[in-house]
Amino acid sequence: MAHLCLQQGGRAAAAKASQTLCGHTFSAEHHHFLCAIAQTRGWPGRVWVPVPVVVLLSLPLADSPFAPVRLESSDTSVCVYHSSQFMEPLDVLRERWKAHVRCLENAEKGRNVALLASRAASEALPLSTNGERFDSATEECMLRIMGSRVNASRYWATEAEAKWLYCAPFTDAFLSNPGNRVVSYANELYRPMALYNVEGTVDASRFNSLTCCRYDPVNYTGHFYKPAVAVRMKAFALRYNCLHERQWITHRRARHLGLSRLPHVPLLTFDIPLSLVNIDATYRTSAPGLMTPPAIAADCVFPSEDVLEAPEPQCERRLLLPPLS
Repeated sequence: MAHLCLQQGGRAAAAKASQTLCGHTFSAEHHHFLCAIAQTRGWPGRVWVPVPVVVLLSLPLADSPFAPVRLESSDTSVCVYHSSQFMEPLDVLRERWKAHVRCLENAEKGRNVALLASRAASEALPLSTNGERFDSATEECMLRIMGSRVNASRYWATEAEAKWLYCAPFTDAFLSNPGNRVVSYANELYRPMALYNVEGTVDASRFNSLTCCRYDPVNYTGHFYKPAVAVRMKAFALRYNCLHERQWITHRRARHLGLSRLPHVPLLTFDIPLSLVNIDATYRTSAPGLMTPPAIAADCVFPSEDVLEAPEPQCERRLLLPPLS
C-alpha cells in the first residue's frame, strides 16, 4: 500500500474555542457564528450558557434586549445566553455550576453505581462505538443490563450507528423490548440518545476494539474534515478495512502522485465535483509528477497556494473544518 507522509499542521488552542459554562466546546461552525454575534453586541469572552442550565441553576438574567441565540445542528437545536447577559459575573456562574456538580457527586457516592463500577473490571466497562466510556448515570444503567445477560457485549450503539456505520442492524425483536434500551442525557447540548447493547445486532462480531474507536480523518495537508463528512468516511473505512489510516486525498491528487486505487475499493463521492480515496486503498503505479509540497502554517490555516489549482482545492474546503479564529 502507498503511504504518504502526513504533514501535520499546528493545533488550534482549545482555549480559543467558544464553550458552555459546563466546559463543552462548540463546533467550529457554531464557534464562528457565536463569535460574530458577541463581537456585534460588544460582549467579551466566549462562554455561553444553554437555557436548560439557566433553568437548572436558576441563574438571574440581567435586563437585556437580546433573546438567547438558537444553534441548529443536523439532529437538534439549543438556545444559549452569553455570560454577559447575567446579573452575576462569570466567576460566580462557574462556582454555581461547580457547586451543582459537587452536589451530584456527593449524592452519587451512596448509590450502587460506585459499587458496580468498582467491581467491574476496566476491560468490561461499557464503551461507545468511539471506544469511549459513558457518563456515570448511563454507565450504571448499562452495567445493570450487562450483569443480567450472558452474551452481553461491552459495546453500545444507537440504532443508526449499527445499521449505517457497521452494516449490522439490531433485530426488530431486540428493539421492540424497552428493557434493552438505555437513554443517555449526558450532554446538555443534545437531545437524549437511545443506546442498545450490540449483542442485539445481526452480527455482534463487527463491534470490537479495532472497529469501535475514534476516527478523525484528515486531508493531504492535515486539516480535519467536518463531522458529517468524517462519519461517512468512517463508514467507508469500516467497509473496506482501512480504519487504521486517517489520511484521505482527492482522486486527482492521487493520480498526480502516481497512485491508483485498489480495484475493489470505490471512490467516496459527494454532491460536488470531487471524489476522495483513503491512501491505504491506493498503490504505486508510476513516478509522482513534479510538485512542491504545500506549506503548512503553524496555526493550521489553509495554505495560500496548492499544487492543484482551483477549483479542486476550493471544492475540498467545503468539506473541511475552518480554522478557529
